[in-house]
Amino acid sequence: VRLVGSEMCIETAEKLYKKAIQLADISKNDTVIDAYCGIGTIGIVASKKAGKVIGVELNSEAVSDAKINASINNIKNVTFVNADAGDFLVEYAKNAKADVVIMDPPRSGSTPEFLNSLLKIKPDRIVYISCGPDTQARDIKVLVKGGYKVTACQPFDLFPHTEHVEVGVVYIGEFVEVPNFREDNEESSEEYCIWYEETHSDRINIFYLIA
Repeated sequence: VRLVGSEMCIETAEKLYKKAIQLADISKNDTVIDAYCGIGTIGIVASKKAGKVIGVELNSEAVSDAKINASINNIKNVTFVNADAGDFLVEYAKNAKADVVIMDPPRSGSTPEFLNSLLKIKPDRIVYISCGPDTQARDIKVLVKGGYKVTACQPFDLFPHTEHVEVGVVYIGEFVEVPNFREDNEESSEEYCIWYEETHSDRINIFYLIA
């Protein structure tokens, strides 16, 4: 894949995207939403396996780069939308469905509007990529309360020999209908926990999300 607008370490990014696509288990019949898509890298990689990919990004310059990247890689089944991911999914959920949602929000995490719309369209598989384990844990707790189960987690250490884990890829699937779901319901909190281990001797952190 050839890209413009990328400042990531290509070797590490390739491993990350490969793991995300593996967990998403995408087929040619699938519609995939690549939320917070940036310059479109994940969506472009996913397009090789998917029937249709919709990339959503608020930054207009990143969307322009995403369209260029799709063009130079001769990708025809990807559409990029310049919009807030939460606003887009609220509208999308009114009359459309998706099989897979891959989300890579900023450090501040996703929004209640996006997460509630995600629970409405009920994709078969969700892959949540994060550069903020704390907000990732907060958002996944909402999805777990809404009926999803975390079944896999893969940390990526983009800053070796520091105390940061920059990216974690979490696979969320196995949706089970939860009656009378409420955002403020704390009764199901025992179903979800986060274990965060700091190993300062070698300056590497590892976290695990467990359902």
